[in-house]
Amino acid sequence: NPDLRGTKALVVEDNRTTREVLIHMLKSFGFEVTGAASGQAALLSVELATQNNTPFELVILDWKMPGLDGIETSQAIRKMLGEQSTPHMLMVSAHTRRELSEKAAQAGIEQALSKPIHRSNLFNAIMGTFGHQPLDTVRTVQQVSPDLARVQGARILVVEDNEINRQVIRELLEQGGLRVEEAYSGEAALNILSRRDHGIDLVLMDIEMPGMNGYETCKRLRQRDFLQQLPVLAMTAHALQDDRDKSFAAGMNDHLVKPIDPDAVYKAVARWVPARKSPSRIVRKKNSVVPDIVEVLPESIAGLDFQAGLRRIGGNPATYRKALLRFAKRYQTIPEKLRQGQSPEELRQTVHGIKGVAGNLGATELAECCLEVEQELGGNGSPLPRVARLADCIETLTSSITTAIPNDTLPVGPRQGKDTGQCSRLADLPTLLDSDIATALDTWEEIRSDVKVHFPALATGLDAALQQFRIEEAKELISQIVCTLPEKHTEQEKNA
Repeated sequence: NPDLRGTKALVVEDNRTTREVLIHMLKSFGFEVTGAASGQAALLSVELATQNNTPFELVILDWKMPGLDGIETSQAIRKMLGEQSTPHMLMVSAHTRRELSEKAAQAGIEQALSKPIHRSNLFNAIMGTFGHQPLDTVRTVQQVSPDLARVQGARILVVEDNEINRQVIRELLEQGGLRVEEAYSGEAALNILSRRDHGIDLVLMDIEMPGMNGYETCKRLRQRDFLQQLPVLAMTAHALQDDRDKSFAAGMNDHLVKPIDPDAVYKAVARWVPARKSPSRIVRKKNSVVPDIVEVLPESIAGLDFQAGLRRIGGNPATYRKALLRFAKRYQTIPEKLRQGQSPEELRQTVHGIKGVAGNLGATELAECCLEVEQELGGNGSPLPRVARLADCIETLTSSITTAIPNDTLPVGPRQGKDTGQCSRLADLPTLLDSDIATALDTWEEIRSDVKVHFPALATGLDAALQQFRIEEAKELISQIVCTLPEKHTEQEKNA
């Protein structure tokens, strides 16, 4: 609500992770937010804000805290400021809503929310506290950027070879009410855009990709008359003016710098996508309720800035968790390769890719290590000491992630009983691998167990090819399995 933008809010929560996610939610609503880890710290913040003539208008309090609990803190604030100057208050707790509401009402607190706290519930509670009508629940869980209101439902093609970066960008765009298609390479992007009825409204183009890079891909698509006006925006970690000039010379319309800044992406999309005559209904993903961060993530992981990572991925802790696990799995062998030695060009490409992912995930220390190696490669010194530090940093982070976040993917193993028919879904994978690799990987996760029952050797090879993004090899293995499916099913039916 425009009336509430800029509202000064104080979050009082002793759990660091919960405090950070509440701060993130409030900032996404346009609030100015301060955090306090205890009741005593909250009282100091309230006193200081009052002295500076910038009083808080909203205080969100955890009920159960060491020292002063939420109710005692609210009473102390009321006593300090007087009834007329007391800010609106909202209490949160893991206790049942009925018990919490009764305690809050007794303390004169207007609203109470039970954990886990979802974004839409928090927003509606705040709206009620300030006397505004709650939002219609058909909206997305994250408030849609005002910049995107006129282009809701626009189709964005994300061209990016790194699956973790694709996941981050997809989540961010879908939270903004946009439809997303993916291409893992320049060749795949040109294939998607080969028809006049491609339906794409804008392309987000990574620059550094194996094979055909972003510059060459853009030059080739501009050779087609029906693609000359299609907005293409560069995405790259290179921020110098020379880099921007290269993007424009290749035919791109704009230049976005990684790590991705959500506001910059939203503004650029709104600027370059033509206004839709009939904006589509806001896109809602299945199971779009965002889980509480404490349900899916530990309180902290050394080397990760959860708040930065969550912001870049659209605020969804479950998606962030999945991205972290993918990062740990994909990059756990990289330290050994770095220590064995690479050519300068191979090292440059490796480090550039890691830096982009690190920035998007909030791995600030790792991103700094990558930058140090890049600077050594651009100078006259030996990069080896910096490479050794980078290898150690990756090793520490991947180990910390796998230790702190158990991989809850169901184990692959034989199933007893009759084939459930999941194997037939393999036929969809080749097309998905060209257009939407994230969905292809999710589909494979769902059908892998069934496939392995009937094709153990081929399934193992296919799993390895998909995890390492050897796309052509994966397609060949899929073809071998699909060609054998009728025979396998016939044999099974005879033996049933």
